[in-house]
Amino acid sequence: MFLRLQKVEQKTLVGKKSISTLENNSSTTLWQSFMPHVKDIQNRTSHVLVAMQVYDSTIPFEHFTPQTPFTIWAAAEVTVADDIPIGMEHYILNGGEYAVFLHIGEPWLFPKTWSYIMNEWLPTSGYELDSREHFAVMGAMYKHNQPDSQEEIFIPVKKKR
Repeated sequence: MFLRLQKVEQKTLVGKKSISTLENNSSTTLWQSFMPHVKDIQNRTSHVLVAMQVYDSTIPFEHFTPQTPFTIWAAAEVTVADDIPIGMEHYILNGGEYAVFLHIGEPWLFPKTWSYIMNEWLPTSGYELDSREHFAVMGAMYKHNQPDSQEEIFIPVKKKR
């Protein structure tokens, strides 16, 4: 599941956002409202889509609960955020060091991937979570709700102190 460590450069994203929790996940509704309008986004760098989560950096990870709100994004990377479609916004992902993992399968199997990241890889990696954006890249191998679907999961990390 672990693929690599990667330095991610700053990215400009255009898309839609929503407030969500693990208990009341609004990602399906967000993506359903985003997908019909993705073709309207100008200056896209590719056909790749980005699912991003932005967590409140003032809440320590160990205090995160299923009811803790966070912002989710359905987005595409652009070269410049001009002519943003109505109902969309832009976001600057600052980048940094990320651990990249491969998730294979339907979205409801993601807790197994997350468990591997948090309970197996992270404790023995020499890294800890950093308080930056988490995101998934859905490229050519992504097949919505299919068992052979693949997406890359980017988890922000920093060397343990």
